[in-house]
Amino acid sequence: MKQKIKLYLYSQLNQFIPVVLGVYIGIVASNWNENRVRKQEQEEFITNLILEIETNKEKLVEIKAYQEAILTSARKAGSELDDQLLEAPFWKVGHWKLINGWEGLKIPTLENAVQQSGIMTNALSGLDFTTIHLIARSYNHQEEYKIYAQKLIFDNLTQIDNATKTIEVINKLEVWQDMINLANAQIQEYDKTLENLSLL
Repeated sequence: MKQKIKLYLYSQLNQFIPVVLGVYIGIVASNWNENRVRKQEQEEFITNLILEIETNKEKLVEIKAYQEAILTSARKAGSELDDQLLEAPFWKVGHWKLINGWEGLKIPTLENAVQQSGIMTNALSGLDFTTIHLIARSYNHQEEYKIYAQKLIFDNLTQIDNATKTIEVINKLEVWQDMINLANAQIQEYDKTLENLSLL
């Protein structure tokens, strides 16, 4: 009888061990695969985020150069015109042709789709606090820049009508100095974030 029990236990153990071992290997393989997929998704997210930030930075650098050129041109026009022309309605003096290089307001469209996708898919969760902080700061400042740019420029330049004097238009363009300063600050935020992301 003892022999029969031993054989029975041995038989059960022989069946149990492969099952347990199989389950264990399955769990380990599944975890390894999940970690591999998660790491691959995070690398893809970081690559796309870097691309989005670099694209936004390029747009901002381009618009800043345009704003600097327009501001310089407006200041030059203001210094070259006599008092009578400065007090004349802007449309009589030459309208926007007076400002050399004028091509409109040119407010940049700064993207945040990758960053928002990272929030929705939880791709940010695996990053360290400093990196998450820099990303959040860059995009918060970017949003503030967009809001301020639209408000500042539209509030100032959309109220130009037939009675607006030339000197008033030139003075309204001075707000672009604030936009240039904001763009410089935003570009610095982008640079800090890009530097940090490149180390990952």
